[in-house]
Amino acid sequence: VLKKSRRIYTLGIGASMMPAYDLFHKLKRADFDSLFSLDTNMMMEFFNYMDSRDAVVAFSYSGQSMEIIQACEAAREQKVTVIVVTRNSPSRLQETADICLFVPNQEEVMRVGAFTSTNTSMMMADLLYLGMIQENLAAIEVELVKTRKLVERLKIKNREEKAYDRN
Repeated sequence: VLKKSRRIYTLGIGASMMPAYDLFHKLKRADFDSLFSLDTNMMMEFFNYMDSRDAVVAFSYSGQSMEIIQACEAAREQKVTVIVVTRNSPSRLQETADICLFVPNQEEVMRVGAFTSTNTSMMMADLLYLGMIQENLAAIEVELVKTRKLVERLKIKNREEKAYDRN
């Protein structure tokens, strides 16, 4: 589904924001059209431009985050394929999904730290990413090296400025 998508929207809030942002970042570096925003209002605005050629990947361990549920419902209204990464426990979020990818249901929804849920969701994001790039890995690797070199320029420039400031 993701390989055939025109654009991939990634969603997540709280601890589930990390795998959503990580997947978005990796897809952008590999030159896939992807969108993510920390601002859920802004993300819903982006949904105005989606259509049936797009896909949503929504991360919510609890499956209870209303911002994510409503966004997925809006995507379904637009005939967009919705993929959710969540725990294996019935939820309203699962009802919005075309595809459910389950992470282990080993943590309570209310918890001190989202250790297992965050790590397993990050692993799921990595698996989705690897599935996207596997057929064109050699070409994508060339582009990833180029992007790393562009970012290295910033690091070199910062070191030069710090050396200049010390003098």
